[in-house]
Amino acid sequence: MVKLLHQMWSTLLRVVVMLFGLLTVVGVMAVGAILGVVLVSRALLRGRGVAPVTFRWNGSVDWRQRGRRNASGVSTTAAEVVDVEVRELDLPTPAAGSPAPPLDDRRVR
Repeated sequence: MVKLLHQMWSTLLRVVVMLFGLLTVVGVMAVGAILGVVLVSRALLRGRGVAPVTFRWNGSVDWRQRGRRNASGVSTTAAEVVDVEVRELDLPTPAAGSPAPPLDDRRVR
């Protein structure tokens, strides 16, 4: 009798976990389909064609220079880097015996 209850509980748990996984997969696919429809309809309503997503592997890229670009997309060199100027902050000093203010409350004057 105990073995039968154990098998029934195990089967029920397995079915619940499989249904949860199935619903998760179906939900993710539904979100992807809705996102695709929204993006395609937005592109068509704006009068633009739907741009295909392409992935390219460019083996000739120098990976040491990868990511070293400024805001305008131009590659930077060491001569173009500007150091930050150091300045002192005039913070109020707490009175004797009172706790220091939290770091978030310190403001630049």
